[in-house]
Amino acid sequence: LGMVWDAEDDSLKYKSKFKSVQEWKDFLNIENWTKRTILKTTASTYDPLGYLSAITVQARAVIQKLWLQDLQWDTVIPPENEAEWIRALENLVNVEQIKINRWIGIEPTLPTELHIFCDASESVYSVAAYCRVNSVGGPIVNLVCAKARVAPIKSETISRLELIACVLGVRLSRAINTVYQIPKENIHFWTDSRNALCWIHTPSSKMKVYVQNRVGEIQRSTDFQQWHHVASEFNPADVPTRPVTTDEFNENDLWWHGPEFLKSDLAYPVF
Repeated sequence: LGMVWDAEDDSLKYKSKFKSVQEWKDFLNIENWTKRTILKTTASTYDPLGYLSAITVQARAVIQKLWLQDLQWDTVIPPENEAEWIRALENLVNVEQIKINRWIGIEPTLPTELHIFCDASESVYSVAAYCRVNSVGGPIVNLVCAKARVAPIKSETISRLELIACVLGVRLSRAINTVYQIPKENIHFWTDSRNALCWIHTPSSKMKVYVQNRVGEIQRSTDFQQWHHVASEFNPADVPTRPVTTDEFNENDLWWHGPEFLKSDLAYPVF
């Protein structure tokens, strides 16, 4: 599975060699699903910009569950894990239906903003970045890139995971800005965690080491005025934190174009 550029309609698409999970399995000469054969399968997925984060992270979550069970490399995985794994692969096989416009509206003469959304659940934390271009016909908002990671095996509170997501958002913004060079005052960060926002607005020296280190990194790279609260239902980073099918994902306008308030000329809402 890999990303390709379709020059005909200037879009990004995904191509898979296989039309079904069984065809994929046969090609790799896999008889049973084990830790070894599962890793062999995941090594063949290429999604450099993270557009498919909500799909690919599901497979990684299954792998983490298998590691927690301390199975041998060639032991057949339990039936419930196999069902989850097959669902994850079916979603990957179906991504050929997804088409993404390559051009995101940026032009040198038009004001551009970068909006980074952060979120976390018990099992996944994620970020999604959007460019908002103030064009003559109204704002153009498109997904630039995204990341979703499986939460650490060591149990963490949701608040801490949401803070980790904020750190990931800051790192992603730095990577994006090496290309787009957007002024700092036009970069905005959004989270639905009031705890994370409280930490970010507090001097890091007053916190315990775990929070202090992460808040310190955020404060060195951003100003507190850049951070905003967003209601969960308007947070696109929430999409990868829960299971979703490829069909649902493909039709999710919140993921591909951000929340409606970014498409408005009005001031950003306060939640």
